[in-house]
This record gives sequence, structure tokens and C-alpha cells, in this order.
Amino acid sequence: MKRIMFGLACAVLGFVLGPLLVAVVGAALDARNPSELAADEALQALVREVQRNEPVPALNTLSYDGRTECGYDLGTLFDPDASPFEYEAGYHWFSNIMRDGANAERRRLWFADNRSRFDVEFWTRCMRQTVFAPICRMRAASALASADAGPLPPDHEALSKITCSYLDGVASLKGIPVVERPTSPATE
Repeated sequence: MKRIMFGLACAVLGFVLGPLLVAVVGAALDARNPSELAADEALQALVREVQRNEPVPALNTLSYDGRTECGYDLGTLFDPDASPFEYEAGYHWFSNIMRDGANAERRRLWFADNRSRFDVEFWTRCMRQTVFAPICRMRAASALASADAGPLPPDHEALSKITCSYLDGVASLKGIPVVERPTSPATE
């Protein structure tokens, strides 16, 4: 009877600690790679793993009432009765690219300053391979939330000018006066 209990205890212990040990060793080995590209790929894998089980947001009708960007009232600029959908689709395409790029850069900078590469690799493996996945997902999601709350990357202002230029073009095509924005001395 003691042998059966010992065997059962070893099996349970191996089931719980085996994948955790594999995650620790794998993370330690991958964290030794000094490549910046590998670090970016590890962070993208972590983001995908955290977002894997998140519910997909429902498709909602967009309302631009009271929303402004680049000095334009988006409700007027994208009036559904007077505006082709292509203008609005183009705006969302540009703004999503800018937002995603800024978030990726913000996360990369925050993780480089506040977390080790081992943390990123371990959390990803822990979520994929162990019974501790909910705990690891919670820790990783908390770190990503902290990164997303950080300051915007230095080049975000230049990237947002692309979206503003697109909105200027939509406004001029629709006969709406183009907004005059102050220019910074660096762009002159």
C-alpha cells in the first residue's frame, strides 16, 4: 500500500513540477540569446498568449458623437449619410496601425527597463505548459497593463501626424476647412 501511495505521489508531483521545471529551463536557455529580434518575438508571443483566452469583443456600431481627433469632429467628418465608407475605413486602418505600433514599442521599452527576458520567456511557457497557467496569465496580464499605461514612445508624435494628414485629406475632399495645427520647430 505504501508503494502505491508513494508511486501516486511521485506521479502527481511529476505532473505538477515536471512542466514547471521544463518551463524554467527553457526560459533560462532562451533568455541567454542576446538578439533584440528574439526578445521582440518573445514579447509578441507573450502578448498573444495572454490574449488567447480573452473574449472577442462584439461588433458594435461606431458612434463618433463628441469624439475629436486632430482638431476634427469625427461625427461631422464621417457622417454616415454624406460620407463614403472608404474614408472611415481608411481612418480606422491608419489609426489602428499607429495604435498597434505605439503599443508594441511602448511594451518593448517598458519590458526592457522593468522585466528580464527570463520573465517573458517563463510566463509564456508557464501559460502554455503548466497547471499554473492562470497564475502566470494573471502576472503577465498585470505586467502588460503596466506597460500599456507607460509613456508613449518618442516617435509617436510623428506617427500620429500620418493619421492627421489622412483626416486633412478627407476634410478637403468633403469641402470641410482643413484644421490649422501648430507646427513644432523640429518639423520646420
